[in-house]
Amino acid sequence: MPAVRKLLELSSAVRHQHRLTRSRPISKPIIQATMPVDYSTASYWDMRYLNDQADKQEWLITPEALDEHLVPLLSQESEILVIGCGNSELSAYLYNQGYMNITNVDFSAVVIAEMRERYVNLPSMAHHVMNIARLDFSDEEFDVVIDKGTTDSIFCGGDSFIRANAVFQEVHRVLKPDGLYYMVSHAGPDRRREHLGRGIPWKSRLHRVIEHRSQAVHLYASRKGLPLTERQPRVEDADVFSDSVARGHRRVPP
Repeated sequence: MPAVRKLLELSSAVRHQHRLTRSRPISKPIIQATMPVDYSTASYWDMRYLNDQADKQEWLITPEALDEHLVPLLSQESEILVIGCGNSELSAYLYNQGYMNITNVDFSAVVIAEMRERYVNLPSMAHHVMNIARLDFSDEEFDVVIDKGTTDSIFCGGDSFIRANAVFQEVHRVLKPDGLYYMVSHAGPDRRREHLGRGIPWKSRLHRVIEHRSQAVHLYASRKGLPLTERQPRVEDADVFSDSVARGHRRVPP
């Protein structure tokens, strides 16, 4: 009966292997959840600036490319506020062009410390750690507020509509009568018109749409109204928002 014995031995070995297999934990593939990046938080930017000190890339557009569109709207006496300055060289560029009354704010203490050290030789240019939705400035303190990609970051975070509106309200508050809010954005009028006009008493227009680094960059100009006794008609007061894509990213007449 050797064949039967061999069959029984084989069956016993199979059962033993089956028991071992059942007792062994089953290895499951490890799935790591990827959390969406919230560009609207100070903690994200602090870590980014700490871990990527060499990253000096300008968001959306370089100062040199922005020059011909922005500088004609400024005067060298203008009090300028740059919100969400980051490590952009825009403020230093303007300073060296003769626009020296510049205040920079950002909620990242890391980048503000870096910028203070980098531009210690530009004495009249200030840097402050500040939440741009609660600006620590007096009413009607600035002639111009510049926003290069900052509200774009806010729109990439939670409660974006509420946060963006709070920023616009603060910008309007600190602007002098006839003051200018100049916003540089990747987003077209179909995505920014509603927010710029939501309860903010200023005249907003699409100033330019330009091609830079193979992408469309939208430049918005919002002008705070004068008191009724000082108002004069302005050509730029017309609401010239339009679908820039339909017009092939042409420049919008000033």
